[in-house]
Amino acid sequence: MKPRTNEDYWGEVESCMSEETASGYKMAIIEADKILRFVLKQKGYPGKDLRQQIFYAGWRLDDKTGLNKAIAKKEEVINNLEYRLSTFEAEDATEAYKEAILHFSSKKTLKLKDRLVLYYTHYLSIKSKFFQKSVVSFLAFFLAIKVLDSTEIGRQVWQKLIIIANFIFSWFLVFLLLGGSILVIVIGSFLYFEKGKTRIKE
Repeated sequence: MKPRTNEDYWGEVESCMSEETASGYKMAIIEADKILRFVLKQKGYPGKDLRQQIFYAGWRLDDKTGLNKAIAKKEEVINNLEYRLSTFEAEDATEAYKEAILHFSSKKTLKLKDRLVLYYTHYLSIKSKFFQKSVVSFLAFFLAIKVLDSTEIGRQVWQKLIIIANFIFSWFLVFLLLGGSILVIVIGSFLYFEKGKTRIKE
């Protein structure tokens, strides 16, 4: 089967637009957003949402008024069932997405070193929300241990938790989980490479 190209995927957006219906316009913007996110991910830009990916890709949305409005329209479409897009709004939004997709599709994929720097900035830097949440969770975990150990009831609860932990991490269960993990990885890898045959060409 011939791999799908950017034009193939964008054809779905145009197909939705050609319906000239409110639902068609909404789907066109949602599909355009998905394509842009996919392209940015393939190029190596991290981020839990499109705005973060674009930031790491070097664009300031404040300077990209059209795309900024398009993303806002997409969010409005998703969060407000009663929201109705006009033909002009849908055309402007999809055109802004298309320009961004063409721009980032033409860029080279980030080198491994650059990817590592961005992933460090996004996930491990002290300023990153992910890192801050991880630290808070870590401290909360040990605070809970201290509280449990400071009372008789807490120590009883702690003993129960230890029994449960011993069961969970018993050798039998470890081997079972290990075998299951290997199976999931093998199946996941197979599905990933199968899906890769129909990915957007970079």
